[in-house]
Amino acid sequence: YDVSEPGWKRTGVPKARVAATPKPVRTSAEPSPIDLDWQDGYSGQTVEELLSFEKYGRIDLLAAAFTSAIQEQAERRGRLSEAERVVLAVGRLDSTMVTDGFDNFFRYSPQFAPTIVGSLLLIGCKRIANTTQRALDALCLTNVTTRQVKAAMRIPDERREKKLEQCSSSYWKTSGPARNLLAFIKANKDNIRF
Repeated sequence: YDVSEPGWKRTGVPKARVAATPKPVRTSAEPSPIDLDWQDGYSGQTVEELLSFEKYGRIDLLAAAFTSAIQEQAERRGRLSEAERVVLAVGRLDSTMVTDGFDNFFRYSPQFAPTIVGSLLLIGCKRIANTTQRALDALCLTNVTTRQVKAAMRIPDERREKKLEQCSSSYWKTSGPARNLLAFIKANKDNIRF
């Protein structure tokens, strides 16, 4: 986001970005601490290569790199495993919540609304799942479908906005799902391909 754009507001703490460094020539299978170009996003590593960076980098950036890799794969293949869908949904929620809130998550990623609470529970994020369920409840939907979420978000509603802001504030008080998401990725790495 460009902070000079009208209407831009910062409602969360953005993730730090690390400047890209040229990839050194590897002399062994062990990644070098300076070989962290994945921190600028996914750049072609395998699942095992990304997992090997855990000891060198930030968990939130590593989870984001997995999300980017799975998103690229979805665009190429179209089909995802259940584990990949969980990583993509939780990763999208977390990246949206960093700078925005539930309003933007439902507005720009409504396809994840039907499964996000179950995905959070699956990775062991009960508190965040409860907060997300409260945010979904604020939409007053009979069924949570992509179409209904889109329709609800098109209708201006100050009460809903206030409830979503409260839920977003609750989310930001948590440590986020990155640690649990990475544990889920490690436990399900055989079902994640890119």
